[in-house]
Amino acid sequence: MLIPAGININCSTRGSGRTRVLAWEEAWRPVPHVRIGTREVINPPRANKLEEEAAKVAEYSGTQDYSDLYLFCLRDLSEHEITTEAHAKEVLGAFLICPEHPDAETLSETAQNHLDNPPPLPLGNGTYRVGEDIEAGTYVTESGDRPFRNCYWERTDADGGTIDNHFSASATRVEVTIQASDHTFTSRGCGVWEKQ
Repeated sequence: MLIPAGININCSTRGSGRTRVLAWEEAWRPVPHVRIGTREVINPPRANKLEEEAAKVAEYSGTQDYSDLYLFCLRDLSEHEITTEAHAKEVLGAFLICPEHPDAETLSETAQNHLDNPPPLPLGNGTYRVGEDIEAGTYVTESGDRPFRNCYWERTDADGGTIDNHFSASATRVEVTIQASDHTFTSRGCGVWEKQ
């Protein structure tokens, strides 16, 4: 598939100047990674309907330009990891522009799965509503070699009353069991909690 006429994509390679890419297949041809310098889209024209839709799916806003999706399409994505919701949406938007990308099918599935089944957010400092922000269960936080300093957690009821709390001046492992009947859980200085 040819890159649209108004788009000019260049790859800067060490020792050989610029190479203009006219078709996606040229960009996907195996090239030693050490030779690739930068890739850029020069003077992109006004977005067509497909590019507008791709930017919408990617939820680009502000200064983000649909041409960034073309740059995404130029990358070797065989070992690409999707870590955030925004990242997953960007992947899906980019593959609207370059559906023939060698990694499009696999990575699109991964991106959609990430959106349909998002991983739990890390639980650090803050107050979490039980049943909405955090599930009931047993949680553990570990500090590794250096102990936590002043780790405090608290379970509260709907009226704000304390059900249970704990303060650790120095600990490398802290555990708490949150009940479904709890209203909120608060943590300060305890690192990241993981459900057991």
